[in-house]
Amino acid sequence: MLKIWGRANSVNVQKAVWAAAETGVVFERVDAGMAFGKNNEDWYLELNPNGKIPLLQHKGFTLWESNVIDHNIEISNEGINYFGNFIKYALKKGVVPSLSDNDIEEGTNTLEHQQAMNAFETGFGYLLHSYNPPDDAKLVLFIDKDASSSSVDGGNGKSVSMDAVKHFRETEFIDGKTFRGAKSDSNRFNFSSVTPAT
Repeated sequence: MLKIWGRANSVNVQKAVWAAAETGVVFERVDAGMAFGKNNEDWYLELNPNGKIPLLQHKGFTLWESNVIDHNIEISNEGINYFGNFIKYALKKGVVPSLSDNDIEEGTNTLEHQQAMNAFETGFGYLLHSYNPPDDAKLVLFIDKDASSSSVDGGNGKSVSMDAVKHFRETEFIDGKTFRGAKSDSNRFNFSSVTPAT
């Protein structure tokens, strides 16, 4: 498996993560650099004499120049694009999954599915992008299409999607199941853990 050493808020690390994610390469990102350290330790400097991030390791090969990583790296796909297929499947309507032989394309040729995919890709892309003008900030909210205040079913991939964002950005998870309602004085603290970095 490809290992990418570097912190999520580094643009150069984001380039490597983006390239791997776009090509469906299975990878693991490990925090390194600045507050996370590691990049000044002897073992790291043996792999990357500059002590910078990102550092890519794959099957005994090490690469540490981010401009080369962004434009010229070629790693064979180690499997299926599980995340992309999961989102495509999670956004389907009217298709009952079976324990085997699921057709990933079944139910994806509708206008409703295409609009859902476009909306998801737009919101997800905005979350991953490294430049979002502060005077034109957007809120991206993932919510179940059939959600109601009396139903907390979930299971549609919101948490999985946000876990993927953690590879690129600092995030703050707020579980909607634990939200305090508008009638409570404590509801003003629902988002108290959110910071400008998240």
